Amino acid sequence: MRRLVFRSGITFAALCLLLAAVTVVGWNVLLGRRPPKIETTETLFQGIQYSRFVRSIPRPLLIHVLTIDLSAPGVRMMVTPPGGSKTGDMPARTTSSFVREFGVQVAINGNFFFRGEAEARWLDQIEEGDPVTVLGYALENRRPYSTDNPDWPALCYASDQASILNSPPCPGETLGALGGDLLILDDVTVRDDLAPASQPEPRTAVAVSQEGKTLWLMVADGRQPGYSEGMTLREMAAFARELGAARCLNLDGGGSSTMVASRDGRPRVLNAPNEGRLPMRERPVANHLGVFARER
Repeated sequence: MRRLVFRSGITFAALCLLLAAVTVVGWNVLLGRRPPKIETTETLFQGIQYSRFVRSIPRPLLIHVLTIDLSAPGVRMMVTPPGGSKTGDMPARTTSSFVREFGVQVAINGNFFFRGEAEARWLDQIEEGDPVTVLGYALENRRPYSTDNPDWPALCYASDQASILNSPPCPGETLGALGGDLLILDDVTVRDDLAPASQPEPRTAVAVSQEGKTLWLMVADGRQPGYSEGMTLREMAAFARELGAARCLNLDGGGSSTMVASRDGRPRVLNAPNEGRLPMRERPVANHLGVFARER
């Protein structure tokens, strides 16, 4: 049998080897971009501190935390404003795109969402600009814009204070809000009804102190064997309590879990998102929680 030879003189077998080598190199580049497994704490902006926690028990784990002093000068929060043709509709954005578009200093992904038409795409990938629908309560500039599952618990914030409610609506002075599916820490108590056998997954959560002056934005990386394998809901709740939180709200997780900071106007991903099992690939999502702050 004659070997298949391309006009360039490269055999089919050689081409396969070349493609494999390129794939390995590309994969290693992606893995090399992940945050190092080294604990760190640094002040990013006035009133905003970033910490990376590394744990090996009960499994490899990296947790990323933004601690925000809501009373610090210049600190101000925002939720992605409504942008669709009907209530709850949004054009999907990555967290980096949200940071770039709205000029916030730090951000995390927000509400759960329904993919709608994008759900039928090959390999279930969602692209920026795809229409998606917000699930849970969402409000920006005092304007509610989500009607799907509006009774889910929500983070509500005013000018210098935040609270997490079992069920909206938020108080009259509220400027913005976003919703999650579960209140996992309630008055410093881990909820008894959380599934004890829930699988470790990438998680995003937001927590507040008892007086509502400190806000924690938390992302746990997951689905990356040997690097970071995720947290259960109980573990995330217990971790929030360790930080000093009184209440903690579970937000959209999995491939959505992303934390970004802006450096010199350029977004920098702080965690290791894993959309489509591809390390450092961000998923476009429905909305975000962003924070404005002054330089140090």
